[in-house]
Amino acid sequence: MVHACPNDCYLYKPIPSAIDPTTRVENTRTSCPIYGASRYRSDTQGTTCPVKVLRWFPLIPRLLLTYRCPSLADLMRWHHENRSDDGIMRTVGDSRAMQHVEATHSRMQDNPRALRIGIATDGFSPVGLSRKSYSIWPVMVIN
Repeated sequence: MVHACPNDCYLYKPIPSAIDPTTRVENTRTSCPIYGASRYRSDTQGTTCPVKVLRWFPLIPRLLLTYRCPSLADLMRWHHENRSDDGIMRTVGDSRAMQHVEATHSRMQDNPRALRIGIATDGFSPVGLSRKSYSIWPVMVIN
């Protein structure tokens, strides 16, 4: 969870330590360095909470875990080993768009362990017809 500027111009991520660059310290800024917007707002109880929060889940460690499990690693090579050649599209790998990508990037076509990732996003308001303008934009990554 990372705090963000309400104008979407700055992330208050942890910053490298001046003493040891391998460690990170908390970002103590309370306002945006670009527009000066406040990082925090007061809620009804008087406590401060961040104006905007970015939640993220690191992708690369999750993908590495799929290759560590032998049964999942076999499934990750399925697109290369079980490709249909009869001209009927059964999976995304059979589509003309994927064939074009593989022809353009020959390393991807030659490597059975090459990973294909689809990304989808859509915004929605979780509160429905509320007076507050609050929306969530999840990003789904599908391999």
